[in-house]
Formats: sequence, structure tokens, C-alpha cells
Amino acid sequence: MPDLETETKNIEFVLKNTKTIALIGATFREEMPAHYVMKYLLDHNYKVFPINPKYEGQQLHGQKIVSDLNDIDETIDMVNVFRPGNEAKDIVKKSITKDVKYIWLQLGITSQEAQELALKHDKKYIQDRCTLIEHKKLMS
Repeated sequence: MPDLETETKNIEFVLKNTKTIALIGATFREEMPAHYVMKYLLDHNYKVFPINPKYEGQQLHGQKIVSDLNDIDETIDMVNVFRPGNEAKDIVKKSITKDVKYIWLQLGITSQEAQELALKHDKKYIQDRCTLIEHKKLMS
């Protein structure tokens, strides 16, 4: 069982110290969390880079969608993952190469392998939590 006080402090730290977010799994489907969470983050002054190779070059919430994390030239503070847990380890590998500080797997997404890899490389790692819910709870 995780230490909830430590986990909450960790989440609050990440939210306060993040300015740029790569959102992996961006979608135009309005009912999907990847769609409305992205809009929420933009509305709360985060710079969000949507990633989805299926929609590369299109605009989502006024932001150009890119195909891959490596297509972003700016420093990324957080990778926000809206993909299945079995893809998380590869995402963490790319995040380490890109020197991303924080890795966040959305509500319902977990990966023990990804967590171990992230922590081994001194990255803050959050999983099975929604950035929108946590932001509303801790930052509003």
C-alpha cells in the first residue's frame, strides 16, 4: 500500500514544477480523457504538446499534433501517458533519453517495469492517477 501523504506531496510537487507537458495518446474524441484533460491543462497555463502519429500535423485545441516525443524541440517537464500500460516501458525509455523529469500514467494505467526503470533513473513517477482530478484537488 503506497504512503498516501508522500504520494500526495509528490503529485503536488510535480504539478507545481511542471510547465511543459508531452501528452501521449492525444485524441479528437471529446468523450475521452486524453481530449478533455489536455484542454483542462491548457486552460490552467500548462504548455501541452499532443502526441499521436495517427493525427500528425493536425491541430488539437490549437496545438499541432506531433508523431513522437522526439519531434518536440523544447524541454519537456512531464510526459502524460494516455496509452496502455504495456507501452509504458518504451515511453519511459524515450522520456529518459529526452531528459524528461516527470512521468505520469493516467488513471487506470500502471506498469511495474516502467516504474522500476523510471525510478532507477531518478525520475518522479506517478501512475493510476488523473492529472485533472489531482490538479483540481490540490491546486484549486
